Amino acid sequence: MARLDSLGTVTNRGFDGFFFVLCDAQLPFGGWDEHSEAMCDEEVQYEVGGQRACVIGSGDAGALHVFQDPQDGALYLTQPREGGVDVEQIDDAVQSTTTVGYIDVPSGALVVALAYPPLNKQTSGDFADAEHQDGEILRIERTGALRLELQHCASGVRYRVAPDPGSSA
Repeated sequence: MARLDSLGTVTNRGFDGFFFVLCDAQLPFGGWDEHSEAMCDEEVQYEVGGQRACVIGSGDAGALHVFQDPQDGALYLTQPREGGVDVEQIDDAVQSTTTVGYIDVPSGALVVALAYPPLNKQTSGDFADAEHQDGEILRIERTGALRLELQHCASGVRYRVAPDPGSSA
């Protein structure tokens, strides 16, 4: 695998729990106030307003590092390791891959964000007035249908986000 470019880290700074949403930057996602039951049931795939989005956990870390492969544009989301970012886990050979969901990105920007605050809408629950703070949201230029995969490697697991080859979008 080529040297990867770090795009940043999305961190849970203000709320308990470790859920992150991957969706179109303009999607009206209701956060915890509208999706708490599905998050607790560990559902990954969501449909909101006819668009697909995914919610994932980050384990005990409360953060996701986002890398991009400059050769094919694939994104890799990994949990931090002791001492910071462990780029070696990206270079691990993949032992198995499972498709866990799909993300529609018609606006041209994918968001990786803390899933608790709502995004692009008002809610009336515990997080009604919450907004994403610095470090809790990352916007990445992308368009079309994306596939979210969970890859198992010798050093652990990582997520891969890449265009869905089965989509004409």
